[in-house]
Amino acid sequence: ADGKNIRGEIAALRAQGRKLAEVGALCVATGHRRQGISFLLNKIMFRCSREVLGVDDLVISVHPDVEVLYHAALLFHRIGPTRNYPGLNKTALAVALRLEVGTAPELYLRTFGKAKRLSNPYYMYEVHEETQLKPPAASNFLELMRWPRLQAASALARTCPDAFVDLNMKEWHQLRRLLPNVALPEPGTALEGRALQGEFTCFR
Repeated sequence: ADGKNIRGEIAALRAQGRKLAEVGALCVATGHRRQGISFLLNKIMFRCSREVLGVDDLVISVHPDVEVLYHAALLFHRIGPTRNYPGLNKTALAVALRLEVGTAPELYLRTFGKAKRLSNPYYMYEVHEETQLKPPAASNFLELMRWPRLQAASALARTCPDAFVDLNMKEWHQLRRLLPNVALPEPGTALEGRALQGEFTCFR
């Protein structure tokens, strides 16, 4: 299946008025692996998306071989078919998964219970406090990050315009006003055959 299948699923969620965060990659340096850092990255991702950015859904793309891990441990569920990345070999497969972050705490509690151990996702992500994690405290965090976000959007438009084809006309015109010198594909524009050039995190 090609990217249009996933694009349709994402567009359907946005049409419901849901705010999405598309997470591209969480990476740990080789010398710091197997120390639980990936769990801290997940926790930062969950807390910032829900408490700071007001996101409704996290959307990720993973290889089908690890889909069961994300479903069993974090309760992500599939929202589209397995697909190939255009321009890469046939083993470069991916499937899109979704987690409703607003209802995740209740779902984790029902599924995993209250056991006070770090192997329990509910306790790990919702109860246990990590002193080294400090989400942005400023209420105007997004406004403070306005310029870096515009820079990121500008770079994304140049390197991977496919990311913008699902915007509706209102969103497109708003972004056009903010980035008047950047060429943006109009909503619904077909960009067939273009190889994906990277993974990005986009907050709208």
